[in-house]
Amino acid sequence: MKKNKPVLWCLESPKGELYWNTLAGSQGEVWGDGGFETVALEEGDKWRNRYWKKWDASIRNAKKLGWKFVRVEIRRVGSQKA
Repeated sequence: MKKNKPVLWCLESPKGELYWNTLAGSQGEVWGDGGFETVALEEGDKWRNRYWKKWDASIRNAKKLGWKFVRVEIRRVGSQKA
């Protein structure tokens, strides 16, 4: 029997770094649960002030700067023995 794997999303930087603190079930949750703050920390106060409370515009600009929403899979490595 094949199990359905949960779809998880994460924010990826222009350098290819994955930010585990943005791990969520949808792209919207990624952005709302830390994605905006993560990009703002990296891009600076000028970016934060320009896109604060501008949901769609902030996502579009982040994508132009190379930020991506990517699908990820979390799985256990090795066996767990008590």
